[in-house]
Amino acid sequence: MPVRSLPRSWINPAYLGAVVFGCALLVAAGVYVPRTSMLAITLAAFVCEFVDSAFGMGFGTILTPIFLLMGFSPTEAVSVVLVSELLTGFGAALFHAKDENVSFARGSKHLSAGILLSIGSVLGVFIGAPVFIKASVRLLTLCIGAIITLSGVAILYCIDHRLRYRKSGVFTLAVIAAFNKTLSGGGYGPLMTSGQLLVGVEAKAAAAITSLSEGVTCLAASAIFVASRGHYNVDLLIAVLTGSLLAVPFATSSVRRLDERTVKKAIGVTTILLGCWTVAKTLR
Repeated sequence: MPVRSLPRSWINPAYLGAVVFGCALLVAAGVYVPRTSMLAITLAAFVCEFVDSAFGMGFGTILTPIFLLMGFSPTEAVSVVLVSELLTGFGAALFHAKDENVSFARGSKHLSAGILLSIGSVLGVFIGAPVFIKASVRLLTLCIGAIITLSGVAILYCIDHRLRYRKSGVFTLAVIAAFNKTLSGGGYGPLMTSGQLLVGVEAKAAAAITSLSEGVTCLAASAIFVASRGHYNVDLLIAVLTGSLLAVPFATSSVRRLDERTVKKAIGVTTILLGCWTVAKTLR
């Protein structure tokens, strides 16, 4: 009987080293944090990142409210989510490319979309940062939740139609999604991935492009956070990074085995669920 080999993503020494280092930090942090809490956070981060890397959404949207329910402050929750997705976003984009879910070759439509989305996202971050201080986050989050839900419905409705790719639509989408990300720590993936499908980007590629642009978005947001002399909850960050980094290669290799229609359906359903959850959470 032939021995099944590990996914190609795992045969990367640099990635294995990063995971081992993260696990070592997790063990060290366990001395200061109750072990059950640390393991629960790590497991939650693994599950949320698996969904996020596979379908381009779900990490911040699910994990941020979980952290708030556990008693962490909004600043602690959002800052840790941002720096975690900074690393996993770039990592997921890399492994999606290795698993042939997307092509970031020079001149490709996917690379062009990634660059365009990244530029729009950075603009959205800088718009969102000052607004965060003055605007009603509750009202903005409610609007975004409604938009996310409608996007999911539109994906399922248009699942058998090939839509036209429009650069203007992609750029505007990126600005709105990054704006929301800066305010709440979530909502970026559902908007970006579903929006790309609605302007003609393939489902598997949309998840990978979202990961890439989300990495850039979180880099900009984290830089602003550090520049404003914000402080990270190191124990929470270690637990989240360990779980999320472990999930990336499993998720990208899983997507490779799915057909385009199945991925579209999964993204549509996930988008609707996350949108409804965002609205319900905001109305409480």
